[in-house]
Order: sequence, then structure tokens, then C-alpha cells
Amino acid sequence: MDIKRELPDWIEGWIQYMNNSEAPTIYNRWVAISMIAAVLERKVFLRWDKLIYPNFYIVLVGPPAGGKGVAMGPGRDILDEMGVRIAADATTKEKLAMRLQESTDDYQSSDTGELLSQSAMTIYSEEFTVFLGYGNQEMMPWLCDWYDCKKKWDYQTKHQSDTTVNNLWLNIIGATTPELLQDVLPRESFGSGLNSRIMFIFASGREKLVLFPFAKEGQEELLNQLKADLQLIRLTRGEYIPSESYLKAWEKWYPAQRNFQLGGDPRMAGYVGRRPTHVHKIAMVVNASRDGGLTLEGIDLERAIKYIEEAEGRMMQTFAGIGRSSTAPIVSTVLSFVRARGTVKYSEVCEQFKYDANTKELALVLATLEHSKIIKNEKIEGERDYMVIYITR
Repeated sequence: MDIKRELPDWIEGWIQYMNNSEAPTIYNRWVAISMIAAVLERKVFLRWDKLIYPNFYIVLVGPPAGGKGVAMGPGRDILDEMGVRIAADATTKEKLAMRLQESTDDYQSSDTGELLSQSAMTIYSEEFTVFLGYGNQEMMPWLCDWYDCKKKWDYQTKHQSDTTVNNLWLNIIGATTPELLQDVLPRESFGSGLNSRIMFIFASGREKLVLFPFAKEGQEELLNQLKADLQLIRLTRGEYIPSESYLKAWEKWYPAQRNFQLGGDPRMAGYVGRRPTHVHKIAMVVNASRDGGLTLEGIDLERAIKYIEEAEGRMMQTFAGIGRSSTAPIVSTVLSFVRARGTVKYSEVCEQFKYDANTKELALVLATLEHSKIIKNEKIEGERDYMVIYITR
């Protein structure tokens, strides 16, 4: 007999549990998505144009002390307590491959009772750029290969011995700042490869002020319910079956996807091409979150689309400093400064960034932002100075 869940929806329960923290809600939501994925592993799948598994490469992006660690910490604690296989924070690609191979375990098919195996692991890194390695271009192709959860993946060690990882499954959640991201994502490869597989979740800072984060009245019971339900989700296995409502919702959404452009930026074409797969993966997770019983409904797809569109509405702010222009890196930091102040004098901008750019470069940055209708510049009557006003709110 099936055991009844404690909560109607796990993701919403997690957001409620994290309510008394300063972490942005969008961070909490995607941490919850990653946690469910981490326990589902390769034991569930969707048969579409290929087999799709619910693994994600999620990177929380925001300023230092912006709530990324606040969002990720409690999730890591629970996964550790459950014994979920988690990779070391910093390692080489060879050691990571060996850890994947060592993570092989068996589980029983819910349909046939057959004993199946998987090599499943989650990377949980609050310093994703450290994990990835500055300028480490060698690990990126391996991570690209692992994203599609290959049935068999071979590699050759430095000592020329062959190693095989069977039924591979890798899930990633990490965190970084836009500035650090510039150091690990080369401009010439931006928009393709690893970048197109990552869900970048951007927030401009902590969402609210919480004076007493230790105040957890009623939260202990909620936490116990979340733990109990996550254990039940971990027992889920088998094939997701799309219902008629799911197929109709897909038929309505997918044609428009063919003409979709994220931010009108051609560099995002690789991500856009993988967008339908991202949506399917999210739908599988939200189905598990609400105990949908492996039958994908239209409400699962609609919720997945809502989540991905919310993330995409902020995603391009992640890449504000990645471009070919020499002033691209400073655009991001200047914009963040102006956005935080709302209205600021040009002389104050010059003072703030005097060690990052000269007056001519700053004038070019502000002119670019004004032409993009993100800010406006207004002359101060009777003064040589002028006001910089953030208008895209």
C-alpha cells in the first residue's frame, strides 16, 4: 500500500520552510528542484525523442553575500543526512570520473522487478567557479558529455588504461557571482557547450531583511515532513507517461518555441535549442513534488514553463559582463550600482569606479545603457554634473 505524503507539494513546502531567511525565493525554488532531482537520480525517465532524465546543471548567480549560500546550505545538510552521493567541492576531472564510477548502485525496476544499476552523483558547490577551475577548459567537455546521462561512457587515464562508467547520471547545483563567471566562461565559447546546458538563476541580492533567522516556530515539524516526503520521493522509479492534457499543453507551447530568442541575443541560441528538454526535466520534478504518480499532466508542463520563464526573465543579467567589448565587464558592475541607488550623480559613478575605468570609458558605458533604455541621464540645472537614473524596474 502506498504511503501518503505529509505535504501536498514538496517544492512549495520547502519555500515555506525557507521563508524565515533572506535568501531570494527564486534561489529557494531551484534548490528545491535540484534536491528532488538528486534523489530521483536515473531511476526515472521520460521517453521523448530520446530518453530524458531529471538531472540539472543549476548555477545560482548574484552579488557576494547575496543569499546564495543561505539558500544552498540547508539543502546540502538534508542530502548529506540522507546519504545522497555528493562530489567533493574541488577535484580534477579524472578523480570526478572515478568517483562517478565508484558511485554505482543497484535498484529494482518497478515494472519488471529487474535489478538495474546506475552511476549517479550530485555536485553541490557553493563556489562553482572553484569547482570548475579558473581557465580549466578540459573539464567542460566532460561535463557536456555527462549531461545527457550516457548509457556507457569511456575515458582513458594518463597511464593509458581505459575506464568505463555505465548508466551515468550527474546533477549539479552551484553558486557564483557574475564577475567570477567571466573568469571561467571564455568569451569566444559563450552561448554554446556547457553554457547551453546550465540554468543560470540570477537574483540581484537578498530578498528581505530578517532580524531573527533563528526563530523557527513550527518549522521543526515542517522540516520533519519535508524529510519524510523526500525519502518517499526517493523511492520513485519507472517511466513518466505524458497524459492527453500534457500533450495538448505541449502542442500549444512548442510551436512558439521555434521562434523564441532569449533577450534577442544570438549567443543564447544553444540554450534555446535545449530549452524544450529543460522544460521536460522540470515537469518531471514538479510531478514528483506533488506526488503525480509518474503521469505527466498539463498542470506539470504549465508549472514548468512558469518556472523557466521566471528564471529567463532575469537570466541575461548573469551575462552582462561577458562580451567582446572592452567595456563589457564594467557594464555589469556599473548597472548593479545604479540599480541599487536608483538615482545617482555622474560624479559619484566616476568616484565609485575610478580604479576600474577612465572617464571616457564610463561615459561610453552610461551612453550604452541609456541607448538600451535601461537608464536615463538628466542634466542638473546650474551644475556641470548630471543625474543617472535607473528606469528599467
